[in-house]
Amino acid sequence: MQFRRTYQRRLAPGEPDIITLRDVKDVVLFLATPRPPPEFMDLFHTKTADRFLRALILYFRIYLQSYTELRSKREALAKKLALPVVGMVERMRQDLSDARALVGRDYACLMLDRVKCWLHKGLTPRETDTRDLRIAESLIRVSARVVWVCLGRRSLGLIERETNRLFRSDPFNIAERRQRRRFEPTPVDDPPPDICKLHACSPAALELLRPRDDYRTLAIAVVDWQPKDERLSTLEKYLMCPEEELEGLMGLLGRPREDYDDMLRPLAPTKLNIESIEAWKGSAGSVLPFPLVELPPREEPPEALAGLPAGLQPVRTPEGGDSKRREARMVWMVRFAELL
Repeated sequence: MQFRRTYQRRLAPGEPDIITLRDVKDVVLFLATPRPPPEFMDLFHTKTADRFLRALILYFRIYLQSYTELRSKREALAKKLALPVVGMVERMRQDLSDARALVGRDYACLMLDRVKCWLHKGLTPRETDTRDLRIAESLIRVSARVVWVCLGRRSLGLIERETNRLFRSDPFNIAERRQRRRFEPTPVDDPPPDICKLHACSPAALELLRPRDDYRTLAIAVVDWQPKDERLSTLEKYLMCPEEELEGLMGLLGRPREDYDDMLRPLAPTKLNIESIEAWKGSAGSVLPFPLVELPPREEPPEALAGLPAGLQPVRTPEGGDSKRREARMVWMVRFAELL
């Protein structure tokens, strides 16, 4: 009741009643324990953070889909003669590599924005290290919960383990130690950069240094550019398409809000349309009740890639987007400041 009265997003006249990324963020922040610091709101309610969360949701849609498919293949191959699955594994690696590059790009942008903010405020190095540590830990923890809620509250252990692997590296994977068991790596898990030091860069940020077949992937959703490649156009759709046009491709985003309670849990089946539930389940045997993510294959060889045109401009923010983020930021800053 308190969440609905104070923190739930109010619909503007003519606005579709669907679940948006802000709705998911509001639920996660309301349920967050321990509570993030108030300074975290300046980072979390920005255009870059929204782009980062969308890229992370896309990555985990592909990751969990690949994990489930490989597990079913292993169970099938254990009962009969092994068949080659090299082509399928290579396709999964390419999809995960592109999604991981987008996550690393936006994560690096968030960290650079944070450094600029502290430099302009004239803080001492010790104050900067303490605040950055709290904000970075909150970002990793809250981002994993946002993905978990968006994907229907499923596979929390896998999501936390892979999030720690992306941003902390294997030697500092807190999720594996907390769960007291080591996850078996799958063939699609690219080994992270060999770093085991406290002050080394995050593996997600180091993804930008890997050799890429198509460097234009890093320009998606950053510059105003219409890619002609079908694969790049599909990735751009996942990151920039309005929520009402996603149709379940990014989890709960774009779903009718009337089918869920205030905490974005599905209502009782008797209150929902049975046909929409069957369509919502997706393919048989999938760990996620959403349509499969299918990226077109890479068609052009690296030497045939066309360069980016000159004079590109940054992507324009939709009208009213910045004001809505400022409104949400102020609401949650007041809440967490009062709880201190």
